[in-house]
Amino acid sequence: MATDQELSDKIEKQKMQYESILSSLSEVVWLCWADSSELIYSNAACQTVLGYTADEIMADKGLFFDSIHPDDKARFLASLQEMQATGRTAIDFRFIHKGGSTRYLASTVTLIKGKNAEPDTYTGSAIDITKQKMTEDALLEKALEVENILESITDAFLAADANWNLVYVNRAAEKMYNVKREDILHKNVWSVFPKTMNTKFYESFQRVLKEQVSLSVEGISPTSGRWVSVSAYPSKNGIVAYFKDISEQKMLMEHISNNNHNLNSLIDNTSDLVWSVDRNLKYISINQAFKESAYRLYNIVIKPRGTALPKEMGEEVIEERKAQYHRAFAGENFMVLDKRKSGDILIYRETKFNPITDSNGDIIGASCFSRDITERERHLMTIEAQNEKLKEIAWIQSHKVRGPLATILGLSNIFNTQDAADPNNAKIIKGIKEEAENLDIIIREVVKKTYDI
Repeated sequence: MATDQELSDKIEKQKMQYESILSSLSEVVWLCWADSSELIYSNAACQTVLGYTADEIMADKGLFFDSIHPDDKARFLASLQEMQATGRTAIDFRFIHKGGSTRYLASTVTLIKGKNAEPDTYTGSAIDITKQKMTEDALLEKALEVENILESITDAFLAADANWNLVYVNRAAEKMYNVKREDILHKNVWSVFPKTMNTKFYESFQRVLKEQVSLSVEGISPTSGRWVSVSAYPSKNGIVAYFKDISEQKMLMEHISNNNHNLNSLIDNTSDLVWSVDRNLKYISINQAFKESAYRLYNIVIKPRGTALPKEMGEEVIEERKAQYHRAFAGENFMVLDKRKSGDILIYRETKFNPITDSNGDIIGASCFSRDITERERHLMTIEAQNEKLKEIAWIQSHKVRGPLATILGLSNIFNTQDAADPNNAKIIKGIKEEAENLDIIIREVVKKTYDI
């Protein structure tokens, strides 16, 4: 039979073996009295996980429980109390590391009933799940971020699994289709939106899932009756789709198209040349009269987005026109008079240049209007020539007529009306006759010039 010493040595050896095993664990293993929660053992892993050495933990009996996060301490102690009925509990809680950081621990605690009037004890193990928890939180945060994005966008968003069961519906989709997500989630898409069957939307969605391709399609929704643009993509577990209501955009485009048609009809029904260019010196718009003029003058076919300075115009005209466009790009409104020969005929054109601005007031191009003013110029030249002749007639009347007339008036004043036989009267009459003949010549000249006008 073993002696007391031998038995004591065997027990001590077993304790050392147990301690060696417990110290090699990465989990924190602890033991405390059930009635006071006073810690009576902790293994070496506490230093790695909690930051405190086993000696520090044991020296301050309340350190372990005092370091449990304040928001988790009551829940932790309540879990220990509830364990009296079950004998075992599992709880996740936060622990304030010695360095001040917060660690997440997953703990399992077992109640050990005392024997022979010995008090009950709790034995527990705790593993550090901080990285796992942070990863879970990050994933959860990312998921919430994605969900917030999907909930905040104005486009309707639907997601379905490979069996066409709806797994996600955002707020915009509820509004667009006048449904509640709780009423349609996990239901088959085609039972929720039966009118979509046998439409181009249905065909496109089937292709996305079957061929694993992304597709976009637009048309009038058979469900809402409004124009929608749909972008559908294959997902890992099914299909996702964005629906954008483009009814107002379609109406605006139709309105713009009608306005453009009316505007083109208007500018094509004038003989004036109308065109516009962008800052890259490319044509934006051109009317029919401008096309015909370009073909007639330079034998070229002008098209929108083509160069506004074709080489057929000639170097001199190109440099002149380029300078005019850049004046408009600089913000100047101005008009120039062009004088060019067409065969033997001199053609006059009045061309106006105006900058084009966008909604921000930035200049993006120039609009140009050119009118044939040849007839007006000819008329003005005729009027100027007539004015010159009228000025000449006025000069003749004020200078040439004045001389003979003054002489006649002077001679008539010295005529002796008292004595008709006065020998000087004959000389006076002769002088009056000569000046009258001179005056007649001058009047004939005036009459001729008047007829020439």
